Amino acid sequence: MPYPRNDCWAFLGVTMDKLNMAHINSLPQPFIVRFCGGDEWPVHDIDVETGLLRIDVCGKLQVKHIGEATFFRDMDGVEHDAESFYSDYVPNTALCVNEV
Repeated sequence: MPYPRNDCWAFLGVTMDKLNMAHINSLPQPFIVRFCGGDEWPVHDIDVETGLLRIDVCGKLQVKHIGEATFFRDMDGVEHDAESFYSDYVPNTALCVNEV
């Protein structure tokens, strides 16, 4: 199930999203998030404007920020660096310059 968003500014072509919703929704879901320290929890939902996410901690929802996450594991078991979810993310390979 794709994560919902608020499109109140979309008609103006203005994006205020901190996270890249198209990238997030293109990945197989649900996600498991891993935090610094090694704790892993299922992701309930993600707010792309603020970077907040709700995780399922033993049946109770807890609010965290994506900045606290180290990676997300998708339904296929592939791990995605939390930084890759940001709208302004540029892969390291795009920053490298091949010099001869």
